[in-house]
Amino acid sequence: MAKSKRSTKKTVAKTTNTNTNTTTAASNELVRIEPMVPRQIPLLSIIDEEESARASLTETVVIQYCGREISNSDILARVRQAYTESGETAEITSITSYVKPEENKIYYVINDNFTGALDF
Repeated sequence: MAKSKRSTKKTVAKTTNTNTNTTTAASNELVRIEPMVPRQIPLLSIIDEEESARASLTETVVIQYCGREISNSDILARVRQAYTESGETAEITSITSYVKPEENKIYYVINDNFTGALDF
């Protein structure tokens, strides 16, 4: 019986320690967590660098087919010209163009309601 009493005392001691930890963990105190490695560069400077890199980026798409070629800026300019020549006066908010070299056509949709086609 002596052994049982000792094991009972150990169990009670462990339970008491666990309850103390639970009470501490369950409290609603705010805990400040410090980063292990301090940040050397402010986050805003990284974002500014990415935006400036994107601003200086130039993008060009050139479609080549059977010895002919046309760039995306040429396509958009021709679509805008066709739109204004048709007599439309609404402001252009969106242009979607579909290049089909096998048909020698450029199909386009302006403002989701005006459609047309141009020769490639």
